[in-house]
Amino acid sequence: MPNMKSRWNHFKTKFGDRRPSQCSYSSDTASVRTCESSNIMPDKFLSGLFRRRGSNTSLDMILDVEKETERLTSLYEFAVDEVNYAEDSLGSSYYAGDLETAREAIEECAGAYIQLFEQVSDSVRDNLKETLLPKLLALQEKYTSLPEVVVVSA
Repeated sequence: MPNMKSRWNHFKTKFGDRRPSQCSYSSDTASVRTCESSNIMPDKFLSGLFRRRGSNTSLDMILDVEKETERLTSLYEFAVDEVNYAEDSLGSSYYAGDLETAREAIEECAGAYIQLFEQVSDSVRDNLKETLLPKLLALQEKYTSLPEVVVVSA
């Protein structure tokens, strides 16, 4: 049975450094290599090229859906407030501005709803249809029931 020390030496020499570094200044009779720093790419660039996706991608997506749902809820609450302001300012000089702001808030909320609806799974879509869609439709009805602004030209 061979000696353990000789096995270790065999392993070390077999898998050790077998050729000089490309940045060495060693030479042989055939060629001379030198290292120029302009030819080396930064590690940051290379690591960005070959980045592997994490195993928690589904967790990230769940967190994104939760964040977008919270954003959508806050947009809805903002739109409700703006429609209520427009309703309260009916007949005042602020009504036209409040009505325009309410329209913009509803459009932004509807756009966020559609964007989220297109990106989520079927179960989340069903949940959005059941919970938020009726509220959005009721808010739209309330907005359309408000009288339009009549512009009087001189």
